[in-house]
Amino acid sequence: MMRGTALVAAFLAPLLFPTVLAGIVVFIASVAVPPLGIVIGILTDALYKPASSFPYATLLGAVFSGLGYVMHRFIKTRIISE
Repeated sequence: MMRGTALVAAFLAPLLFPTVLAGIVVFIASVAVPPLGIVIGILTDALYKPASSFPYATLLGAVFSGLGYVMHRFIKTRIISE
């Protein structure tokens, strides 16, 4: 249930919220579903083509995915080990 809610919130975040708040929502969702960050970054770059051709949202999404993966593994290890 949490993963589904995180997925829907992350997909709607670039459409409904300002950039900083959308980034926070995507980062939190990336903890639940790690590859979601890069998917939302690609979606954001496709929807809002930047003035330059450099894909900032995709790179930021990749960073969020990496951090989300590390946090996901850490939380999973802590919960299972106790």
